[in-house]
Amino acid sequence: MMTAETPASLALLDRTETIAATLFDSPVLPTRAKGVRYSGNTAWHTDSDLPIASLGIVTYFESLGEESGALCVLPGSHRAEFATALRSLGIAGKPAETLPSHAILTEPGDIIVFDEHLFHASFGGETRRQWRVDYIADPANAEGEEQARVYFRELYRPDWDGGYDVDRYPSYGSDWLHSPRRAVARLEALGVYELAAKQEAFARSRR
Repeated sequence: MMTAETPASLALLDRTETIAATLFDSPVLPTRAKGVRYSGNTAWHTDSDLPIASLGIVTYFESLGEESGALCVLPGSHRAEFATALRSLGIAGKPAETLPSHAILTEPGDIIVFDEHLFHASFGGETRRQWRVDYIADPANAEGEEQARVYFRELYRPDWDGGYDVDRYPSYGSDWLHSPRRAVARLEALGVYELAAKQEAFARSRR
């Protein structure tokens, strides 16, 4: 949702970039913004197990409560020792009800910001719509750049098909690519657009 057809999403990107940059205390780089329709329960999982720091920013279009699909989290589980202990107990993939957790109750317009290493889940939800973008800090050295490249390679795997119209909604549309935003050139330098294009070519080949 980074195209001329999604202007509200582009505007949200600009607003959430400020949040992410404040939390990282540095310039940041976004993944693709996306809209997802969820239904049913989601088991315990993390969105990243890579060493690079990353955060997710999400907002829902529906009011969500503890038993109606709200995001449930295990506070502190983004810390390595806690996460390792949880994995040793086999928590990953278990139903949300397996553990007591904190449910983040939201109304449309609320924004949730969370570490991608945090264990989270949901249950009891019907159809719910989510807008999301993730951020990493703009790497300042060679080691950081390599970690960033690994992060984006994991995100834009060449054999993944999300089932959406990649021609109408490419990961990074021309409105993004031709904008003066600082992150545009940095993502290009890291090879992100090439990775996204290969993934989209694979999806196109399956139609």
